[in-house]
Amino acid sequence: MEDNIERACKNWKQELERSICYQRLIAGEEELFWEQYAETYYQNRTSGPHHTEVLECLLKMIPEGSELVEIGPGPGVFTLPLAGHCSSLTVVEPSPAVIKALRRKTTHLSNLRIIHDSWEGVSMGSYDIVFAGGVLYAFYDLKSALYKMMLHARQKVVLVTMEEEQSLLKELATLLHLQLLAGACPSTAVILDILKHLTSSFRCRRLTGHQQYRYPDWSAFLHIWNHGLRLTPEHIPQIQSFIVEKGGSVNARGEITVPRLLNTFIIEVDTQ
Repeated sequence: MEDNIERACKNWKQELERSICYQRLIAGEEELFWEQYAETYYQNRTSGPHHTEVLECLLKMIPEGSELVEIGPGPGVFTLPLAGHCSSLTVVEPSPAVIKALRRKTTHLSNLRIIHDSWEGVSMGSYDIVFAGGVLYAFYDLKSALYKMMLHARQKVVLVTMEEEQSLLKELATLLHLQLLAGACPSTAVILDILKHLTSSFRCRRLTGHQQYRYPDWSAFLHIWNHGLRLTPEHIPQIQSFIVEKGGSVNARGEITVPRLLNTFIIEVDTQ
């Protein structure tokens, strides 16, 4: 059993090291990303019917009036609807830039407590629900992070992971004769492989849908996509033609819209 879980953890670390999010994190670029693009990220994640479907499913899993802790809330993609659903919401966030963006959106919430700390380092009691949405890439030692979540959850741990379509990035790399610098975050299958060695009491639901990702200008597009490809302004004419061919658009103000196919997984871990 020990060999199996260590193999699962090794697979996680190998996939993580190749991922765009983790490379940005260890390069020290995460803070700058949130300072510049917190609102762009928030709008892209929360717009469209797919996000609505995910929220409806998520809130059905969490009893109304629960005491909940959210790990790594980001700019509030899940925080705002969770605060309206729960009696109290505590968020644990290590990034000053994220906390600044989050505070701007949550000044009206009286049941929200923000803790400036990492999940690994914070000391706290137990909550009805421990929730982490789209943040597992921050944990190199995922086994320990999951185990701590389970210890602090009186009822359940709820995880949301997202697998974005990578074919667009690969096709663009081929078109521009560029090498992919990094890939997607580790697959949900790797997370489940670790989890099954910690508990047998969990379920996973997959939701698939389309989302329109919008970028305010070419500078933002190049900066964000540069973590996967080394793009330059000289590539813009080819990129624009590619985006339009794939059903996207570039309007008169220079705003770029790119259609994305998303697979969102909601994992529910019973801890009672």
